[in-house]
Amino acid sequence: MKLLFAAVYLGHLLLAKADGMDEISKIESTTVRKTRGKSPKEDKRDKNGPDTCYQRCNAVPLDAATLIQKYNLNLTDPIHQDALSKAVNGHLQLGSITQNIAEANDADRVGALIVDGLSGDDSFPHGDIKPLFTVGEINMCEENNGEVYVGVPDGMGAYLRDDLTLRIVVQSESYGPLARESIPYPVNDGSATFTGSHVQYTDFDREGLSMFLTHDGPASEIIKGFGQVATKYYNLNGELVGPRNTSGRTFSGAHFSNTDAEGNWAVKYPTTEADWLMQSLCSAHLEEKHQFGDGIGFEDDIYITNEEWITMLKMQNMWEFQCTPLSIGFEDDIYITNEEWITYAENAEHVGISMHAIDLAEGVDYAVGSVTNSGFEKIVELNPQHKDYIVLGVSGYNGSFGGSTAELDARNDEYGNRPDGTDYVNAKNVCPARIYIGMKGKMEDGSDAPADDFLARNGLRYGKVYGFATDMSSSGPTGGLFRDSFHKPQENGVQVDGKFVAINWMWDGVAKNFRHDGAWDFQIDVPGYESTDMKWWNSGSLDLSGSKTEHLSPDTRPGMTAFIQGSTAGYFGHYYIHGVKEALDARRHAQKTEHLSPDTRPGMTAFIQGSTAGYFGMFLFDIICYSSFSNLTGSVDVENAAGHYYIHGVKEALDAIERDDDLDFPSELDSSYFVYQGENDISGQIELNGVGLYRSPVTECPGAADATVNCDKDFSVKDTFEDIDGLEVIAAQEGLFAIIQEDSGNDLGERMFISSVLEHEADGNELTYYFMAMSGGKFNTRMSEMIGIPAMSSSASGSHEFSGVIDLSGMLARKEEVRKDGIFNIRGREVQGGEFAIRAHDGEAKRQTELKVPINEKLIVLGLQAHNFFDGVIKAFQADRGGQVMLYQPDI
Repeated sequence: MKLLFAAVYLGHLLLAKADGMDEISKIESTTVRKTRGKSPKEDKRDKNGPDTCYQRCNAVPLDAATLIQKYNLNLTDPIHQDALSKAVNGHLQLGSITQNIAEANDADRVGALIVDGLSGDDSFPHGDIKPLFTVGEINMCEENNGEVYVGVPDGMGAYLRDDLTLRIVVQSESYGPLARESIPYPVNDGSATFTGSHVQYTDFDREGLSMFLTHDGPASEIIKGFGQVATKYYNLNGELVGPRNTSGRTFSGAHFSNTDAEGNWAVKYPTTEADWLMQSLCSAHLEEKHQFGDGIGFEDDIYITNEEWITMLKMQNMWEFQCTPLSIGFEDDIYITNEEWITYAENAEHVGISMHAIDLAEGVDYAVGSVTNSGFEKIVELNPQHKDYIVLGVSGYNGSFGGSTAELDARNDEYGNRPDGTDYVNAKNVCPARIYIGMKGKMEDGSDAPADDFLARNGLRYGKVYGFATDMSSSGPTGGLFRDSFHKPQENGVQVDGKFVAINWMWDGVAKNFRHDGAWDFQIDVPGYESTDMKWWNSGSLDLSGSKTEHLSPDTRPGMTAFIQGSTAGYFGHYYIHGVKEALDARRHAQKTEHLSPDTRPGMTAFIQGSTAGYFGMFLFDIICYSSFSNLTGSVDVENAAGHYYIHGVKEALDAIERDDDLDFPSELDSSYFVYQGENDISGQIELNGVGLYRSPVTECPGAADATVNCDKDFSVKDTFEDIDGLEVIAAQEGLFAIIQEDSGNDLGERMFISSVLEHEADGNELTYYFMAMSGGKFNTRMSEMIGIPAMSSSASGSHEFSGVIDLSGMLARKEEVRKDGIFNIRGREVQGGEFAIRAHDGEAKRQTELKVPINEKLIVLGLQAHNFFDGVIKAFQADRGGQVMLYQPDI
C-alpha cells in the first residue's frame, strides 16, 4: 500500500511547478492545530502567523543537478525522485515543517489524526511545544546552500552570535558504518572527510525566536544561516587530521578514536565514502567565556562534545573491506562534546575515544586527552571560583569499547595484578562520579604555554581527574553499598558525605593505547587511602559494571561548585564540592613567588628568588629544592642572604621531564551528595493533567494505561524511572528545576518530564514530575501505522528518545523597564521592540539573567530522536535517522 501511495504521490509531485506546493506539502508547512481529546491548556497561538517581518537569510532555490551529485541520488529510485522533487520545489526548506513528531496522547485513544506527515495529538499538558527544524530538511540560505540537517539530534547549546542573532548548535548521534553512514563532511581544506556525527549550527533572528510561540508560522521565516560548526580538526597529538591510509598505518593525522596509537585502523567496519568516523557524539555543553564572573571560567567560547562508544572489527578481516577555555572559567566560548562508545575489531589494539572542545570563534575542533580517553556521555563546566583554574563535571561509560579484549589483556600483562592481587576487569561503567580540574596557561608538563595555545589557555592540557570516594564500611554513610544498590530504594534528602580524590594518572600529550589510560584507576585503592574503607563509590563495585552515569548538569547558582548527576538505573542527585576556592587558592599561594633575577654566568642555570611573604634568601645552607621537574635538584647559597638557587642536572632532566603536580592541584576536595530521586515507585509523583494516555490494551504491556508507568520491554511494566538519559537543570527565579528524558525503549512511547522545584530537605516530601510529552514506541498507534515526519520517512515502528535541553531565557529576556507586575512577559506582542536584557558574548550576564526568569516564562530548546525514521528524504539525503529540535515554554 505504501509503495502504491508513493507512486501516486510521486506522479503528483512531478507535475508541481518549481514554485508550487502540493496539498500534503501545504499541510506540512502550515500548522493544523486542533484540540484533540482532552486539552487542559488553552491554545494561545495566533493562527495568522507573525505580524512582524523578521530578519532571515536570502533563500536560494535548490539546484537539482547539484543535489543529485552531492547526495549521489539514483533517479531510477522512486524514493530518491520524490526527495529531489520535494527539495527543488522548496518543500524541505530548513524550518518549514510545523508538524510535531511528539504526542500528548496516543492517537487511537483520543481520535487524533493518523496521517503520514501530520501531527497526532499535540495538546501538550504542561506547556506548548513547536518544531524549530526537522531532520531531512535542507538549508536554502545562500551560504551552505543544499546542506541537509543530519540526525539524530543529541547534544546542543546556544549563544548570541551578535546582538541580533541567536545561534543554536546541535550535534547528531550517528554511528557511521556501524549502522548507516551519514553524508560525509570535509575538514582541513578538504584534506580529510568524516562520516558519522555532525555538529551543525542554525542561526535565528533573535527577536523572531523570542516571539516564535505566539503564532503558528514556521521557523523558516526567522532562520538566518546554517552550516557545520567546525571545519578544522586536530587529533590528540596536535596534528591536523589528514587522509586515512586504507591499506595500512596512517603515519600522521590519524583520528585516534578509530585507530591504535600507531595509526592502524581498528573499528569493526571501515567507512566507505569518508576517511574517518566521528562516532556517536552524544550529549554536549556550550560554555561561554567567563560565565562565572570576571576572569572566571574558560578563556574562550567552547562547545564541549565527546565520542561515546565504539565497536571494533576482527583483525583478520581488517583490510578485506577496504575495496568496498588565563582568567574564572574558560577563556573562550567553548562547545564541549564527546564520542561516547565504539566497537573495535576482535584483538584490535586501540587508543579509546576522547572529549572534543570546539573553538566557536574560529571553527576548530580539538581532541582532548586530559580527561582520559574512555568515552563520555556529557562533560560540563562547573564554577571553579578561581581565575587560574577550570573545573569540569564528567560522566559516561568509562570504556564502552565492544569487540576487543586486547587492551584489557595488555593492561594485565604490562601492569600486572591490581594491588589486591586480582586481575583488572573491563573498565566499562566501573567508575564513580568524576570531575576534572585544569590549570590555565600550562602545557602537559606544567610549563608555561604560548598565549595562543587554545587548549592550554583554557586549562585543557594540564589537569587532574578526580573521583568521588566515601567510607564503604558498614557504619559509613552508604552502609557499605555501592551506588546502584544504595538507591534501591532511597528517599529524597538522604546525604552521603565523601571526597573527590585525584587519581595518579595524568595526560602527557601523546596518544597511547587504552591500557595506559586513567580509566583503570577506579578499580584500585583511592590514592592516600590505601588499605582503608575509603573506596571509589562506583555504580556496581570495584570489579563489576553497574549502571551508566548518564547526563549531568551544572548548578549555575552563584558561589556553587556543584552538579546534578543522573543514572540509567533511574535515580539522580546533587553533588556539592566544598572549599574549592580555598583549596585552589592554597595551591596558588604555595606556588607564588615574586621577582627573580637570572644568574648569567657561563654554564650556570641559576637565579635569585624573592617571595610575596616578604622575604628572599631565607634558607639554610645545603637545602635541596624541587622545581616542577621532579628529577631536578637544586641547592641554595644564602651567603649574604643572597637567596641563590643553583639547579643541577638540567640537561639530563629535560631529556626525561616529569611533573610535580602536588603543588599545582589539591589531592582531594570534601564533597556531599544528596538524593533527589531514588530508584523508587514514582507513579504517584507524576502529574499527567488529563493526558499521557497510552494505546490500550496492549497484551505485551499489561496494565499500562498511561504515562505514570513505563513498558520498557515486552511484559515488563515499571513504576520507576527507566534509564534517565537526558537531564538538564533549569535555574529559574523560583529555584532549580530538572527536565528528565528517558531512554528506556518504552514500547508505548518514551516519556519526558519537568520536575517541581528541586529540594533535598529530608522532610518526607518527594518531588513532583509534570508530564511534558511522549514519542515513539513500537506499539504506539502512529508508529504501528508507519507515520513519519517528514512524510514517508518511517519504514517500521520503533522507539524514540527525547535528548537535549537548552535554556534560552537569559538571551531572550527583556530589560527591567519592559517587565509587568514583576514577571517577564517575553511572549506577549506588547513587548515587541523592547530591548533585550543582555548583549552578545556576555556569558556571566546570561547566567545571572536566567536566575531572574520565572519557570513559566522560560523558552527552552528540546531535542527528539526518531530512530525508526530512516527512509524517504532522510535516506535519500544521507541524514541517518530522524528527529526534531523544538521550542518549549513550561506551564506548570
